[in-house]
Amino acid sequence: MPILHNTDKKIALAHLKKVIKKALAQKKDILIFDRLYFTHIFRTKSSINSFKGIENLLRKSGLLIFLKIDKRKIGKKIFDAMEQRPKWAEYVNKKGNKKEIINYYTNQQESLLKLLKKSSIKHIIYNSTEQNPKDITKDILSKLEL
Repeated sequence: MPILHNTDKKIALAHLKKVIKKALAQKKDILIFDRLYFTHIFRTKSSINSFKGIENLLRKSGLLIFLKIDKRKIGKKIFDAMEQRPKWAEYVNKKGNKKEIINYYTNQQESLLKLLKKSSIKHIIYNSTEQNPKDITKDILSKLEL
C-alpha cells in the first residue's frame, strides 16, 4: 500500500475513496480488500465515525471478514510469519523488541475488534488460530450473494 506509514486521516480518506471508487467502477462480482480501512482508522488514531463516508461506499454490498488470532498465540503467529516473509519482518522489527512487537499486534487486534462492533457493515469473525484456511474460504464463499 502506497500510504502504509501514513498517520494523517485526510490522506487516508482521500486514498481510500479513490481506491474504492475505482474498484466499484469495475462492476466485478467480488472485490476483496485486505484491511481496507480499519488499519487506517487505527494508524490515524481516528474513530469509525470519521470513516463513515468509506462505510457508506461499501454498505450496500460490503462484507467485513475478520481473521482473529487467540491472544496467547499472536506472538508465535507473528514470528512464524516473519520467517516466511523477510521483507515484512524488516517492517515488523521496526516496532521494537519481541515484547513490544507482540504488544503492538495484540493491541491492534483488540482495537480492530472494537471498531468492527461499531461498523455498520455486515461482518463475520473467524478464529484463524487453528482453523484451516480452506474451511474459512469455503464458508466465506457460501455466504456471498453471487
